[in-house]
Parts: sequence; structure tokens; C-alpha cells
Amino acid sequence: MKLIAELTLQCQPDKLPLLVETINNHNCEVRVIEFKEERNSGGVYYCEIMYTRRDSYKNLVEWGFDAQGIVLLELRDMLGEQLKGGLISVRSRSDIQNSNDYDLKVLAPYAVALEKISAHEMNVELLSIETNIGMVTGSHTAQAEYSTEELIMYLNSERDSAFMGISVNLNGYPLLVRFAQVEDFVKTIRQFSPGFAALRITGIISTQGFDIYQQLNDENLPPVLRHELDEVPLYLFIAISRALKQIASEDNNTTIGIIGIDAASLRLTRLLSGAGYGRVLGYDHNERLMLSLENEGGMATNPENVFGNADIIILLKNHYTIDDFYRIQPGQIIYYQVDDDDIDFDVVEEKGLRGAFKIYTSRAAMLSAGLLKGMIDADIRLLSDSMLMGIAVMLEKNKYNLDSTEDMMGQVQDKIIAYCMENV
Repeated sequence: MKLIAELTLQCQPDKLPLLVETINNHNCEVRVIEFKEERNSGGVYYCEIMYTRRDSYKNLVEWGFDAQGIVLLELRDMLGEQLKGGLISVRSRSDIQNSNDYDLKVLAPYAVALEKISAHEMNVELLSIETNIGMVTGSHTAQAEYSTEELIMYLNSERDSAFMGISVNLNGYPLLVRFAQVEDFVKTIRQFSPGFAALRITGIISTQGFDIYQQLNDENLPPVLRHELDEVPLYLFIAISRALKQIASEDNNTTIGIIGIDAASLRLTRLLSGAGYGRVLGYDHNERLMLSLENEGGMATNPENVFGNADIIILLKNHYTIDDFYRIQPGQIIYYQVDDDDIDFDVVEEKGLRGAFKIYTSRAAMLSAGLLKGMIDADIRLLSDSMLMGIAVMLEKNKYNLDSTEDMMGQVQDKIIAYCMENV
């Protein structure tokens, strides 16, 4: 992802080589430098830079221009200005340039649609309901101010809504639902669901999240896709299927270890067990989650056993010590969602692991577009284990790169939709 920033600086001409060198040393690239005007203490220059990492740009800004005789007069972060107001907007399907366009392209179709609905000739097919997706974040809280977690999940919903509109022409509407009791959340979902063709639960900020998902299963709702219970397990299942090909072992002799149990890893455990992929070991500080893991076919244990015996290790939480980590064995593969600081990469190399790979759940979220469209077209209310495993096998067989935006925006979505229609 390439980002742009604009800097206005003042310095003597002999400082320009230092400026360019400094920008390049901070992994940023100079696109344009223009002389604007001469002042008593030097020339004023407009500089446009391009960067791919926010930390590189931040380090450049904090470098200390003044100490080098370069004065930073103005800084304009194009990304920051672009983000104001969010990533999505609701607009007319038609291009409206003036009042005549509004009369012809909005009011006239509205009058015809109103007449047909009033005469019972047509109904929801004249409305956007059939393409509207409720992007729901649940938050178990009584606070009035937005929490960081709420804002991040809402931003994720905006990002996924934008991708959904581009790739499968569905309209995502982010919704934040706060609740005091679990029953309140379920009731609220039930009440607004008629306005949507499907619902996508971005996440539930609650210690009772897994139980809430279970309650929603019993409700009479339109198709419901769960990021934690459907998308992330599907993404990880495919990653593990590919990793198994690097391990010289039959599937039923493979041991998969999970540190940090959540709704996604519980569903993943059930999928792995159902597919016959050997043992699934798991550990979490929360004993209740350990019990849930065993109910899904896994084996609750300790970090020492996971690191010492698993062929594939999945680190979702940092519920382990550095001594636990040092028990890793040659030939293992690690997938991690924890911070990079929680992984000792020197030890990974010294111990001869096959690799340590970062899990980007944003890539898992890109699967939501095709899954939702397929569920709507095939009238699938919830994705079964067999459906998820079938989609995983199909995507793995076609060798799509799930970390490639190009693949995910095109054929991956079409293949998922077709699979849902053919296997309903």
C-alpha cells in the first residue's frame, strides 16, 4: 500500500542532498521537490514523498530537521485527510449532477416503484434490501464513550463494506450494537434483521461471545456470516492444509497446537477433528475455554506440551512464557497472530523450523464478500462444517493466494459463490 505526504521546508540549497538522503534512509521515496520562493533564511521547497509503512513515515517526521538546518514549515498527511469521514458513503446508484438529474433519476423511479408497491404488483425486488448487509459489531458494555476496540471493529466493517461493494456489488452498513444483557443483543438483531438480505457479525466484544453465537443460531434470521466462527477458521484451515503438505506425515499422525483459545479456534478445532487431521492440542489461561476446546474434539493441555509436541503451532494469544517458546522443535511450522515482539525469530532460525508466518485476519475478512453473496443466492442461513471444509478444499485445489488482493478480488469470490450454489 503506497501512501503520500506533502512537506513544505525551508533550507539552504546545499542541504537538499542531505534531505533526499535522509528521506531515502527512512524507507520513503521522494516523488517531487519544487522550489517555491526565496526567503531571508533560505529557499522554501515543496516536497512530495511516498511511503509504504506508517512507522517509517513517523520516524522521518520525528527525525529532527531543525538540528540539520532544515525547517519543516508545513506537513500534510494525505492519508489522514482522506480518512476523515470514514471509508464508505451512501449515495444514489445514478450519477446526480443537478436538479434535473435528481428529478429524472431519483424522483421518477421512486414514483414508479411506489405505485407498483402500493398496487401489490412488486415488493422487495424494487428496494435495496436484497443487496443490503448489516455489518454488526456487538459490544457488551454500558459505557457512553467509544472504546478503542469498538472503533477498530467499526473501521474493519467499513473496510470490508468497501471491498464487498467492489467485488460482489453488495451494500455493507456498519452497525454498533451495545447491550447490557445477552438477551438484549439477540432481541435487537432479531428486530432490525428484516431490513437486510444477510447479516455479518464482525465481532462480539464480550466474554460470552461464543455463547451469544450459539443463541443466534436458534433465531429465525436471514443468512448470518460470522467473522470469528466462519471466515477466520476457513482461512486458518486452508493455511494448515497447505502446511501439512510440507510435513512428511500422514494427516492422522499430525499434531496441531493452539495457544490462545477463542471462538475462531474452537470452530477450527471442530473442523480439524472432522477432517481427521490428527490431534489438536490447546491452551488458554481461561479454564472455561479449555473445557470448550475439549467439547469440540481438542485436548486441553499446557504450553510446554504444545511447543514440544505439535507439528503446526498457532499462536493467537501470548499465553506462554519465553521458556515455553524455547521448547520449539526442528521442522515445526508456526502461524502467529501475536505481536512480532512475542516471537523470538533468532530461536526460530537456530532451531531449524520450517517457518513462522503472520496471520492477517484482514485477509480472512476478504472471504466474506463471496461467502455472503453465495449464502444469499443459495439461501443458506448458516455455513455448516461440511460447507466450510468443501470451500477450503476447493480453494486449496485451485491454489489461490489468499494473501493476494488481486486473487481475492476476482476469482476467489466467484468460485465461492459457485460452490455455494452447487452444494446447497
